[in-house]
Amino acid sequence: MQEERKLKEGGAAGAAGAPAAGAPAATAGAAPAAPAAADPVRVPGGAESLKKAKELTDAGRHAEAIELYRGFLAKDPTGNPAAYYYLGKSLFESGDDGGAEQAFKKGLELQAGMKGAHFYLGNIYLKEDRAAEAAAEYEKEAEISPDLDAVFFNLGQAYDKTGDEDKALAAFEKAVTINPQKSEALMQMASIYEKKKDTAKAEEMYQKVIAIDPKNASISFFNIGAHARNENRNKEAVQAFRKAIEIDPTYAVAHRELGYALMGTQDFAGALKQFQEYIRLNPRAPDAKQIQDTIALLKQ
Repeated sequence: MQEERKLKEGGAAGAAGAPAAGAPAATAGAAPAAPAAADPVRVPGGAESLKKAKELTDAGRHAEAIELYRGFLAKDPTGNPAAYYYLGKSLFESGDDGGAEQAFKKGLELQAGMKGAHFYLGNIYLKEDRAAEAAAEYEKEAEISPDLDAVFFNLGQAYDKTGDEDKALAAFEKAVTINPQKSEALMQMASIYEKKKDTAKAEEMYQKVIAIDPKNASISFFNIGAHARNENRNKEAVQAFRKAIEIDPTYAVAHRELGYALMGTQDFAGALKQFQEYIRLNPRAPDAKQIQDTIALLKQ
């Protein structure tokens, strides 16, 4: 396994050494397979328009895609429910959660059981801390897409936020059953067992993570931590970075990222120690000056 280190732009540090904001939570994993467009397309030139819009969506050119979808739906608002799915996806990726919610709901109104729509609705609600509603949407998606680990992983996150740890564990376990390589689900389970004071079960989960790639266990934990931090799940990130350092105490960048994650949990004293260790291990690091400035701020 290669070291991923997929931190977002500014992930190493933001202004004045503060950690940059991560991506919205609940975006882990791929969405379920998209629904097929209804056939035939009733708008002249509509098939070409939809094809172009989907290509733009897949290319991340969401503003252009949204314009095409809306133009198509203005002419044929009911003939292609899948168009609402793709419109919702582009709106979601553009940060328009309200518009995305309306689009997904309209798609489901026209085609109950549409793959992916409940998944995205769950993601929207989880971002908005409406965990119970998110769980309900993921449960619906699980009936439609029972073989997709991302659905059960996000369901586990939703139940964990509602405080229903047993249902969260069951969902994460299902995600791992579908995808035994899903180490982030094992880490979530370990976190819950830690909260339950069940250290034996927590350690069992850690060992399962290590078993996925024994030769690169520290990197595996680092990547889990980086992913969690990208999603603003700083407590989980701290847990993963600590495991990476436990396996390899000389893992300099893990100390640095642990420092930023600790800042995200308001543990500034702990962050200071990690930044100092990073500089001790890697005094000529390209970002040494930036980290030194952060250390100076934390000492004030």
